[in-house]
Amino acid sequence: MRSYRGVTLIELLVVLLILVLVLAISARYFISFVKKQKLKSQVVEFVQDVQYAETLAFKRGGARLEIKDNSYKILSTNGTIYVNKSVPKWINFSCSENSVDFQPNTLPATGFNCVFSAGSGLKFTVKVDNISGRVIWEK
Repeated sequence: MRSYRGVTLIELLVVLLILVLVLAISARYFISFVKKQKLKSQVVEFVQDVQYAETLAFKRGGARLEIKDNSYKILSTNGTIYVNKSVPKWINFSCSENSVDFQPNTLPATGFNCVFSAGSGLKFTVKVDNISGRVIWEK
């Protein structure tokens, strides 16, 4: 009677099948995680740009944030463009105001909200409060 060492083809196929199932399940969660992080990155970038507009208003005597379609610009009072960015098309980007003026030594005349969403429950809201001037983002 012979004794064989090693694994059979069936054992190898079972292990490979289990490995493929684990990878398929984890890939779905990984893709969702990456998408959420990219969306979060866009939100943080927008918040930083709004804060830059507030700073620019103090330095240059005023600034304007213009929002159109999936893009936004930050301009000085003389029309110089300081920021001109587009939000990727897979992100739904909408704001309550099309333009906001920032004046030196005052808060924005109007508060506004912007929503960034990317399907399947991924949604972030950026709020600019005209009473406190704070820029807040939340999930």
